[in-house]
Amino acid sequence: MNYFEALILGIIQGITEFLPVSSSGHLVLLQNLLGINEPQLFFDITVHVATLGAIIFILRGDIIECIKEILYIPRALKNKNSDIEKIKNLRLLWLVFLASIPTGIIGFFFKDIFEQMFGSLLCVGIAFIITGSLLWITKRFKDQKNDYSTFPWWSAILIGIAQGMAITPGISRSGTTIAVLLLLGMQKNIAGRFSFLMALPAITGAAILQFSNSALDIKISVLYVGFAGAFISGYFALNWLLMIVRHGSIWKFAPYCWCIGILTIILAITRQI
Repeated sequence: MNYFEALILGIIQGITEFLPVSSSGHLVLLQNLLGINEPQLFFDITVHVATLGAIIFILRGDIIECIKEILYIPRALKNKNSDIEKIKNLRLLWLVFLASIPTGIIGFFFKDIFEQMFGSLLCVGIAFIITGSLLWITKRFKDQKNDYSTFPWWSAILIGIAQGMAITPGISRSGTTIAVLLLLGMQKNIAGRFSFLMALPAITGAAILQFSNSALDIKISVLYVGFAGAFISGYFALNWLLMIVRHGSIWKFAPYCWCIGILTIILAITRQI
């Protein structure tokens, strides 16, 4: 892999990882259309770590507050007069933890099934259309009042299941989780941030599993280029998506997903003839 290919693949990863259009689905489609070989495993880990870094950088305020509250717990338990409200965001961590359980179970036990889908253009095309339909439904959602403190714990389990199913190529993780969060009544200005806070353990876990089975198969300098492309494009894409979700406009990505889904299905059919 040369520097130009690393930069392009990094930029594509950064943009599609956050916009609700499925990064894995675009990867499969690009490979089939352009004959691009699948990136080396270590490169794939690198660009995912870059998008993870973009999430941490943008949501650093939420993350720092959660860390502060975790450190505050021992003092709050010892001092009966302590302001227990200072640890209210621990419920956010609890919801993220609950959501991560079904995601991890689905990813671990059904990994082989999902990997087989990467070889089927027809499945990818259908998944793109499903993503578009989920996004379109959000057009009719009114803004709700639920925040972290009032969001039911069982809803976090459902979000985790949705995130796990989004391993399917063509199903957008961000689009699916945000759509389900809105359906379950979470405020629009919170739904996007919660979706990507949920992504932190999911992306981290996937990267660790891949790293344990990988070897350095690419030049370090090429990894730097891919990392930079993914981080910078991911930073702008995530900021843009959070703004779109706050304005309730995520449904505008639906026509794109439908179009690319139809084109993918046509491509799959023509290749079988």
